[in-house]
Amino acid sequence: MTSYYLARFKDSYRQATIDLMLGNQVSSELLTALGGQAAPDENDASENAEHAKMLVEDCRRLLLGSAQYPVGTWGLIDADPSSGNANETEVDSILLLTDDCYIVAEYDSHLDKIVRFEKVYLSLVRLIELGMHQQPKIFQGSAPAHLCLRINYIVDEQEGYFRMFRSANLRFFNNVAYVIKMQEELTESMTSIVDMFRIALDNAGNTDVRIVTGGVLQRRKSKVPNLDVPRGMPRNRSESQLVQLSSKALSNVAGQFSKLGQSFKKPSSYHLNIFKYTFLIELW
Repeated sequence: MTSYYLARFKDSYRQATIDLMLGNQVSSELLTALGGQAAPDENDASENAEHAKMLVEDCRRLLLGSAQYPVGTWGLIDADPSSGNANETEVDSILLLTDDCYIVAEYDSHLDKIVRFEKVYLSLVRLIELGMHQQPKIFQGSAPAHLCLRINYIVDEQEGYFRMFRSANLRFFNNVAYVIKMQEELTESMTSIVDMFRIALDNAGNTDVRIVTGGVLQRRKSKVPNLDVPRGMPRNRSESQLVQLSSKALSNVAGQFSKLGQSFKKPSSYHLNIFKYTFLIELW
C-alpha cells in the first residue's frame, strides 16, 4: 500500500492534472510540474529512493521467496537501445543476483507491477561490459552519454543476447537505497555490480567470462528471448496496453490544460468524461 501511495498520490504531475480537470485552484509549483521543468528536491529524491527500495524488496520476495537470499539486488533503468527509454529517470528494471543465476524483472510504473521477468543461469554468461553508451534522439540531437552495464549471454547455444542497464542515480547497499549525488559515486555503484558478478561467476565455476570495463560500448541490437510472467501478474498484453493508453490520454489532456494556466476554472463535460473513464480503467 505504501508503494501504491507513493506511485499514485505523491506524483505532482498527476495531482496537478486532476486538480485542473476538476476546476480546483492550481499552484504555480504544480503548473511548473505540468510543464516538465520542475527539478526534484531532496524530499522527492528520498521518497523515490524509498519507493525503489521497497520495489526491489518486493521483487526479491516474489521471485526468490524467503528461502533464498540474493547475492545482490539493484534497481536500474533499462538502457537497451530497442526497449529502453532514453528519457527514463526512475527504476524500471530490477536485477537480482544469486549464487547460480541472475533475474531481470521488468517493472511497469503505470500498473505498479512486475509484468515480465527473465532468469539466466551464470553458466550461460559470456561477456560483461561496463562503458559509456550514447543513444541518439531522432530530430533532437544526441542524448547524453550514460555509463551502462551490458550482460551478454547465450540461449540454446546461440549468442547475440544481452541485457543492458544504466543507473537510476540510486545506490543499493544492505537493503537500503541511497541517492547518488556525484559522478564518482555513480561510477563506483556500477563498478560494484560488476565486482559482485565477478565473485558470483567465480564461485559458480564460470571463470571463462570476459569482463571489460571502460571505453565506449559498441551499438548493437539484442535478440529477444521469451520472457516469463510472474504468478498473479497480468498475462493479457492488451490489458497492459489499455492502462498505458489511458495514462497517455490523461497526460495529453493535461498538456492541453497546462497551457491555459490559472485561467482554467471549470472543465467541460467532455473533459470530465475523459477523466471518469480513465479513472475507471485505472481501477479495472
